[in-house]
Amino acid sequence: MNNFKINFINHSCFKVQMKNFSFLVDPWFTGTVFNNSWKLLKETNISEIDLSDLKYIFISHEHPDHLNFKTLKEIYEINKDVEIIFPYRKDPLVKRVLEKIGFKFHFIKQNSEKFFIDESNYVKFFSNNMWGDHTIVFSIDNKIIVNQNDDYTENNTVKKIIKEFKEIDLFFTQFSLAGYYANSDNPSEIMEKGHKYHLNRVKNYFNDFKPKILVPFASYVYFCKESNKFLNNFSVKPSEVLNLLGSKNCQLVYFNDEIYLDHSFEERNIENTKKLEKLFQIDNKKEFIPTQKLEEIQVKDIIQKKIEKISFFQKMEVLVNNNNSIKKNILGFIKIFYLITDIKIYVYDIKKIIRFNLFSKKLSISDYDKDSKFDFSIPSEDLLFMFKFPWGSDTVNISSTVNHYSKKSLIFFFFLKRHYYKFGFKGA
Repeated sequence: MNNFKINFINHSCFKVQMKNFSFLVDPWFTGTVFNNSWKLLKETNISEIDLSDLKYIFISHEHPDHLNFKTLKEIYEINKDVEIIFPYRKDPLVKRVLEKIGFKFHFIKQNSEKFFIDESNYVKFFSNNMWGDHTIVFSIDNKIIVNQNDDYTENNTVKKIIKEFKEIDLFFTQFSLAGYYANSDNPSEIMEKGHKYHLNRVKNYFNDFKPKILVPFASYVYFCKESNKFLNNFSVKPSEVLNLLGSKNCQLVYFNDEIYLDHSFEERNIENTKKLEKLFQIDNKKEFIPTQKLEEIQVKDIIQKKIEKISFFQKMEVLVNNNNSIKKNILGFIKIFYLITDIKIYVYDIKKIIRFNLFSKKLSISDYDKDSKFDFSIPSEDLLFMFKFPWGSDTVNISSTVNHYSKKSLIFFFFLKRHYYKFGFKGA
């Protein structure tokens, strides 16, 4: 008999009830994320969750389906005596925001530090990527629970976890699509690189970690924008994961279900397969948000402001200065070679080509025609978001509102993302 209980709440969130306190992981209960492009399949009523003895909230990374400020504020209004545990970051922005709400806050050093939740039970965060996703390991009552969420745990990190924790009792992992895989007009490639890829991802990590039980989660969403709803046709269903792994290995969970550490879930899998099949049917009854068409001057001004703000020093620091690695520095100079030429964007809802140069900082707009060449296409609202916010390039990738990437545009997206992680909110 375990001295703790786990309940699935929603998407990437589960609650662990200890004897004298409880904790949550990655709570997101209501609202849309990623510039209104993802929506929960079913929202959670916070009043139905007992938060009276909540002591900790563990957050895996910054993405808003894991670090959701709206939900966190609602939790704080109910219980103000909660500490948030977060993987270490050089940039203190998240810490400052959460402390401003009122939370106590604690960074955990990746791969080394144990955070003890009581005298004997602890948590560790693992990653090779100090500014990205993390795999979290909970050691509770001699049970090992691995929360991979949507982390792409690298091989050496997998080996590190397996070496330290000999047997894994429970393994949580994302099972369905989460962004761009191929152009919207190429369904066969999306099926191959999106749908099949994610099923293979689940199977491969199951083989790597060899858990006693796998719980597919972190995909309880649908793509809710008019510009990305096509992706719903390629989502992986929980029943497909069950068929892939078998009922003894795969535990399907519905909202508020207790998550079992023995095989008493097998009978429930039959019932949950029906419930989840119905839940994951995305039809016209769902809400789809129209893309807002913006004036070209709005988009032009925000792009100009962005490229003016990024200094030459910052460009070189992001592209070339890679911890004295000669190979990476050479690759950095190759990336500069691509980015010294103009980047051309097709803003398809206003039928304009925006052309700008990251180094000369020149920008122009022209009408689109069928012979126009461009590096990527995007609606005006998402283009504005991409340049307005430091995390914007990451968001439009995840929302899959971008199409037809050239190699140059992939390098540019990498540049924007890494610039944010290197210089933080103020630098961007």
